[in-house]
Amino acid sequence: MPIDFNLVIIDTPGLGDTRGIEFDKKLFERLEILFNSDDFGVGELNCIGLVTPSSDVRLTNKQLYILDSCMRIFGTDVKHIINILATFSDVGVPEILPVLKAAGVEYHALHKFNNSSIFLSNRKPSSNEFNKNQLLWNYVVHCTSDFMEYLQGSKSISLILTPGVLENRRMLNEKGRVLEQKLQLILSKVYNFTEMKEVMEQNQNAQLKITILEPFKERYEKKALNCCSCNVTCHKPCPINCKICKEMKHSGNRKNCTVCKCSFKAHERDNYHFKFVWKQDLKNVDRKYKEQIKQESDKATKELIQCLREIKNCVETLKHIALRPSQITMENYIGNILEEEKLIYNDSYSKKVAMLQSIHEAEKMSASLLNNDDELVELFNRIELANKTQINKQMGCWIM
Repeated sequence: MPIDFNLVIIDTPGLGDTRGIEFDKKLFERLEILFNSDDFGVGELNCIGLVTPSSDVRLTNKQLYILDSCMRIFGTDVKHIINILATFSDVGVPEILPVLKAAGVEYHALHKFNNSSIFLSNRKPSSNEFNKNQLLWNYVVHCTSDFMEYLQGSKSISLILTPGVLENRRMLNEKGRVLEQKLQLILSKVYNFTEMKEVMEQNQNAQLKITILEPFKERYEKKALNCCSCNVTCHKPCPINCKICKEMKHSGNRKNCTVCKCSFKAHERDNYHFKFVWKQDLKNVDRKYKEQIKQESDKATKELIQCLREIKNCVETLKHIALRPSQITMENYIGNILEEEKLIYNDSYSKKVAMLQSIHEAEKMSASLLNNDDELVELFNRIELANKTQINKQMGCWIM
């Protein structure tokens, strides 16, 4: 079946495989390079094909996650070229269509395929079998020809918004991870400030046992971009020099980090990343330092609010340009993996669950920011509630 046009196929990126969610993030980074490169990149598409079995009557959490991840790559400018490629499909309407509709998938056209004739036995068939096989083969040729005619007559759609969607999602993920670290830091600072205030109201000078969140450097198998000023990891893995890293942005004559806002000079790229551990310490409380302690607490709170505002800006941009702004399916998917890991206890259990719990919390926060207009008020209500329970937390390592 010859065609008289060039056809370039970008195959399924492999989301949801056994290498885990961290590998999925690497795939998104590669797609960002593909859609941004002027030399070898892809600037336009004629069709986005979602391949799915026609007989599926429901979608699992994993399928929802893969579907949601694929749709989240693109901007709203490609919604008219999304096509359903239903496999194992014969006559009639595929059962998968109402399922996709319920999942919020909008599509332009349906193309049915049945490639069962390709898997027939090589033995010589009887005359009756031969006729059936010929019918199956003719059906394959007919379906494929119809799809090729559709491609030939379709118009190319420029991927103007897609690089922006990928960039904003990457920034949202990085800021969400740093925000999670800052949340824990501010919890400890605000609680300690409250304790010191109570002691200072009762005594002129006193010693107070406080719980602090202390950063430490943990070896990382790849290079990571770390801020030595605020002790956070701004980008990992970071494959290039920090001066030209995509997390750095020019602001006038200065180059600052888009994640922590510090100068690139305060950053270093090395084989470690920052983690945090809860420790107890004795603090000399003096009334004359009351104002200084309050200023430090206020400064940390302002930094947190600024980080939230930046995340809000990314979210608002995604709402306008992204085909699929919601991230709730991702949260559900990670939650499902966590439940599976708890059932399969092995040597790597604690490390895997700790990593997944961290990602899960970041995704829940991103979903909350996407769906609530009063997210700042709600978040600080959560901080106030957490302050009341933080003192009862057992000592140990807090994995970020």
